Amino acid sequence: MTNVRQLLSLLLFVCAAASLAAAENKLTLGVTDASQALAEKDFAALLVHMNAAPDLKVAIRAYPTYDALADALREKKVDVAVLGAVKYVEAHDSFGAVPLVSEGGKVTTVIFVRKDSPITSPAQLKGKKVAFGYEDSTSTYLMPLLLLSKYHVAVQELAKSGFLGSQQDKIIDAVLSGEYDAGAVVAPVFDRYADKIRALERSEPFPGGPVVVNRDFDVALAQRISQLFVAFKATDAQRNQRFAHGATLITDTDFNKIRFLCKVLFHKTYH
Repeated sequence: MTNVRQLLSLLLFVCAAASLAAAENKLTLGVTDASQALAEKDFAALLVHMNAAPDLKVAIRAYPTYDALADALREKKVDVAVLGAVKYVEAHDSFGAVPLVSEGGKVTTVIFVRKDSPITSPAQLKGKKVAFGYEDSTSTYLMPLLLLSKYHVAVQELAKSGFLGSQQDKIIDAVLSGEYDAGAVVAPVFDRYADKIRALERSEPFPGGPVVVNRDFDVALAQRISQLFVAFKATDAQRNQRFAHGATLITDTDFNKIRFLCKVLFHKTYH
């Protein structure tokens, strides 16, 4: 009898283990970063949080640009992707990408100069050198163009504009070194250097970079991922990591203003 009970207990254990293994979802989170090693560092706390869930196993994969990352999502080389707002509306229009949450909720862009710069208004940037991020960037190109247009400054009227990539610290460095007269970054990056730089103008809040999936992604799993992102709380020691300011649930309609600005400023129409 004892052997039978032991055998039954073993079978129950094996079945439970098999059930748990079957419930575990292995996912690849695609991000943009300078290298795989840097991505693993920037998203370390979030990954620990996600992988603490018994039903998920999340690995991260870095891509050099949002274009490459969007292509990977389209081709299902990654399951979930952290895109920029402009790249999201393009991906939604192109292959039906669906947003889950946005990083940090609403975001603002800051056009800035060095603290010792004689420039006091964006109107004075005509004929000056301005550093941007990249051409499809919401925070480091689309919003700065909108702010400049409020002061009747067109990009063609700048002496020089440069695209320095997705690493916004490079924009700060380029302005501090004197290579550029002004630059544009998101508010949290500006705040890290507030002792060295000065704001000329700030944008209205807009959706932060969205976490997106393909349109045929499992709905229940998408909800589970959203819950985990929203539940993530960074410690003070993790404040420079990604999603340190949390995540906010969003829908496609939250990006309608981005679509409008793309049409007006980029002359691109997305649905």
